[in-house]
Amino acid sequence: MKDALLEIGTEHLPARFIPEAMDQLRENAMKLLQENRLSFKKIRSLGTPRRLTLLLEGLQEKSEPQIKSTPGPRASLLKDAQGHFTPQALGFAKSQGVIPEDLKIKNIANKGDVLVVEKEEPGIPTVKLLPEIFTTLIDRFKFPKKMGWEETHYTFARPIRNLVALYGKKTLRIEVAGVKSSNKTQGHPSLSAKPISISEPARYLGTLKNHCILADPEERKAKLLKDLEQTSPKGCHFEKDPGLIEEVTCLTENPIAVRGKIAEKFLKLPPALLTTVLKKQLKFFPVLDSRQQLQPYFIGIRDGISEFQKEVQEGYERVVDARLNDAVFFLDKDSRSTLREMRERLKKVTFHSQLGTLYQKSERIASLSKWILKQLGSEARANPSDVQIISELCYSDLVSEVVKEFPELQGAIGNEYAKRDSLPQKVARGIMDFYKPLSSNAELPLDVEGAIVSVAGKLDSLVGNFLVGNTPTGSEDPFALKRQGVGIVRILIEKNISVDMVAALKETLNSFPHLSETKSLDILMDFLWQRATAYFEEKGYPFDEIEACGFPGLLDLPVTLEKLEALHRIRKRSDFESLALVFKRASNILKQANFSNHNDLKPELFKQEAEKNLYHKLSQVQQAISRLPREAFEEKLKELVALKAPLDHFFEQVMVMVEDTDLKENRLTLLNGLVNLIKQVADLSKLQG
Repeated sequence: MKDALLEIGTEHLPARFIPEAMDQLRENAMKLLQENRLSFKKIRSLGTPRRLTLLLEGLQEKSEPQIKSTPGPRASLLKDAQGHFTPQALGFAKSQGVIPEDLKIKNIANKGDVLVVEKEEPGIPTVKLLPEIFTTLIDRFKFPKKMGWEETHYTFARPIRNLVALYGKKTLRIEVAGVKSSNKTQGHPSLSAKPISISEPARYLGTLKNHCILADPEERKAKLLKDLEQTSPKGCHFEKDPGLIEEVTCLTENPIAVRGKIAEKFLKLPPALLTTVLKKQLKFFPVLDSRQQLQPYFIGIRDGISEFQKEVQEGYERVVDARLNDAVFFLDKDSRSTLREMRERLKKVTFHSQLGTLYQKSERIASLSKWILKQLGSEARANPSDVQIISELCYSDLVSEVVKEFPELQGAIGNEYAKRDSLPQKVARGIMDFYKPLSSNAELPLDVEGAIVSVAGKLDSLVGNFLVGNTPTGSEDPFALKRQGVGIVRILIEKNISVDMVAALKETLNSFPHLSETKSLDILMDFLWQRATAYFEEKGYPFDEIEACGFPGLLDLPVTLEKLEALHRIRKRSDFESLALVFKRASNILKQANFSNHNDLKPELFKQEAEKNLYHKLSQVQQAISRLPREAFEEKLKELVALKAPLDHFFEQVMVMVEDTDLKENRLTLLNGLVNLIKQVADLSKLQG
């Protein structure tokens, strides 16, 4: 066994391309090795801004042999009536270089029984297979964007400048985009342009490390974190932003930390603005004290070696000073307008050609927020005045100079300006929380006022985009409507806001009278219920239990979750499973009878003791359930379990579909009452097994 190496040396790759490219390289290599019947002990993909690398350890020296089966004429042509091989069989055997006695019969799909010749093909030397495998690997990369740079119009994320291809100590010959492979790789640009020779794959990582290149991202990340910790001032720590750590890891080949100072005057800037300049624009790490307060320091990361650190520090400080002075300029310019005044400018900002301006969108959100408050009534626990102001000002900061320069600060800057305008604390916080949650597991709006407006905003965006045809397709969701749908579900459930979402969707549709269609409501309900279903599944509830709580779950999502919890717990009881079975039987009888009679039940028509007993037990259970609190779903289910025995007895003794129409209708009405009572909690017919 030997090791193999493929390194694709490129011009500087975007950091966001590298993790996905490494995954592709590893997965595609595994597929190709399997297709070529090559086994190995270990596979590793590595990446830096200037190289993507595949390391194969313990690769066998030739592929596994295989039996190749070649089909021929149909099996009936093997021999004639006298027992002699037919001309067809003789010809087929001769063409394959075998004697007729070696022919076998095999059943092949779409052909039936045919004559076949089976031959063992020996393994192919790995050294012959790898060049094509490596070339195919390079061709199969998919990047968000590609570029061409040479006369054959080959495309890659960035121009390929170097290729290393080794099997053991042997250099494999491949060529891609005019670049021929060798055993020499690119050195670190800050050290020397001299190529580095790789004697064999096993020495690859060590050789590069000796030249200040950490090709393994995990090793590079560990060094980055260690340097950041050691460079942090005493009693302070760097901000541990996972996204920034991953990005900087992919921006460097040998990260070196450099601590710099921030002028005290800049600490008066809004913290979100200061950290955004450092992290988003400069890829620097803010420094915090034990109380998580910003300190007058930053930690920048250079790529290379620890030389001339003082000069690098001074250069970084000049850049930080210039960027923060820009931020002060934008902030000062914004200080001339209140959020109310900024809102007026939204009249000139188009949200969508068919959906109006951002000002009109904020008006719709204000109206919908007011409607939600009305539905909640005394349970709202919200200040209507704060809800109104949040809904009116939630988009105002989009026209601020700061957000124009730093779009990721939308909401956060609105929060700062609301405090500057002496607006209530919940208003400021609600404006900041308006866009939350920013991902499926991110934090939610803190206050119920902000939560209500956030739901209204997401409903408006969801319905509006659906009406103009901007709907998600497969994995494509450019307007993040799935995320907004999940956001609505999470806010309502986790903030315990009981709003009929079917009615809310209707109300939102009414705000687009020029676009609304009758079928849109069903489509939107289905979309939102899919998001709710996904949420419940993530919480660990089986699909059939979610289905049992059903589409009406949109009427009150917090209550739907309570039903699910109750059903999930009580389903473990053996007597409950048997209740579900007889419930299904009752439901099927009603369905087969196409029952739609809404006449009152007539106890005087009962003839058999079993139907009288079921009627009396049903009346008792109905009374018991009516005395329970609305949310006592588990207790209700326990009461319903008591119907199992009389229902069993009913089906044993009573024929429902009799010729007497009045008697039949009365018995169906009895079963219908029972089914409807159980369905108040869950449709047990949806449960599987």
